[in-house]
Amino acid sequence: MHKMTTMLGRLAIALCGVAGAPAAQAYELITNGGFETGDFQGWTVVRMDGSQGDWFVATGTATPKFGFPSVGPASGEWYAISDQSGPGAQSLMQTFNVPIDAVHVQVSYRMFINDWSRSGPIVGPGLGFAVLDDETNSHLPNQHARVDLMVAGGDPFGVDSPPVMFNGFLGIDAGDPPVGWTQRTFDITPYVTRGGVYRLRFAQVDNLGNFNMGIDDVSITASVPEPATWASMVVGGLALVAVCRRQRRSTGPVSQPTLAA
Repeated sequence: MHKMTTMLGRLAIALCGVAGAPAAQAYELITNGGFETGDFQGWTVVRMDGSQGDWFVATGTATPKFGFPSVGPASGEWYAISDQSGPGAQSLMQTFNVPIDAVHVQVSYRMFINDWSRSGPIVGPGLGFAVLDDETNSHLPNQHARVDLMVAGGDPFGVDSPPVMFNGFLGIDAGDPPVGWTQRTFDITPYVTRGGVYRLRFAQVDNLGNFNMGIDDVSITASVPEPATWASMVVGGLALVAVCRRQRRSTGPVSQPTLAA
């Protein structure tokens, strides 16, 4: 009996080891993450009504609308950047599907934020740039960028939960512009479900001065166990079931002692 218990314990540990550290393949879930098509293929750009800015796919070291200096692309020839001639808010988004057998999902990207007003970050009312203060009748200041994991189909400018599932960045880059690229990575496994559909959003709002949010090398990778790993787990599970059945047959029913009258 002791030997059988020991065998079962060792087999269970082996199975846990396979399940806990499976050999996995990484699948890319983002299309055109480096914007090397020279356009927004795979992406969706939304401008808030009344905005005087937009998202652009650019090359070189000058912003495409107003001509402010930037560091240029992080890699390749192209990158995405917001630029404006006045106040506004704009979102850059892509929808992606999480594989049904994904065990880990990670987001990474490179980003810079040049706040030429040097007054941010000011996180005002959501992503609104023209919200009036009831007392002064002037626009409430709002000057910041954000990166969010969202449910698919949610308000492109929503900031509550839902549609926002997880906020990965809120603010600006420190230092005088133009600043360099920063690599950012975060694990979204706890916030997604297998087979689910989600949206990655880069958004910015400005009503105090020029504001450039640069994005490049966007990637969402899902780790999926290789077929050999699944096969090992299935075979191991069947073996464990077989051992348990043999143990039950060999031990037979256990009789209960009878109390003396």
